[in-house]
Amino acid sequence: MQHRKKLLAVAVAGALAVPSAVALAQTSTVQVGGSITAFYYSHKPENASTGQRTDILEQSEPNLWFRGEEKLGGGLSVWFKCESSMDGIIAGAGAAVGWCGRNSGIGFKGSFGNLFMGNWDQPQKLVFNRGRQWWGGTNSLTGGSARLLDGGSASGLTNPNSTVAGQNTFFRRQARSWNYHSPSWNGFQVQAAFS
Repeated sequence: MQHRKKLLAVAVAGALAVPSAVALAQTSTVQVGGSITAFYYSHKPENASTGQRTDILEQSEPNLWFRGEEKLGGGLSVWFKCESSMDGIIAGAGAAVGWCGRNSGIGFKGSFGNLFMGNWDQPQKLVFNRGRQWWGGTNSLTGGSARLLDGGSASGLTNPNSTVAGQNTFFRRQARSWNYHSPSWNGFQVQAAFS
């Protein structure tokens, strides 16, 4: 008889715990997501002397992210994001891989904007990414800025990602940086970073 009482107590406790666990899961603000884009190229030269057909499969910045937000009241929220590169899974062992190696941080946001710290794209990189789809690394937009950031030297002019004179910090995702993104005022926004 005592065994039945214990079993009944466990069954009742289990029945009470399941709805609360389900309710907790329903209010969770943690999201999981990511993206993967693959490109397939096939090149078959018309001229037999130039070589044979070539097939190429490439990836374009696959990622996996976890993010969440907790409302604190009064319009203030605390948030986090951990975005990781999945290049190594597709490209092989030589590719850059790491947990929270992409835009990742923790911060506060509200009517004042977004103040956070972490590993995040620098404001200048975000500006140049707007034109990246039209221009490559040898264009006058990035070439001219590299010249300015490089102290007028011609070295590294076509490579905004070089490390000459520390110019690389303006074009990358900066670790251990403090960032501020203002609210958008009719499409105008201020962004600042300190590292």
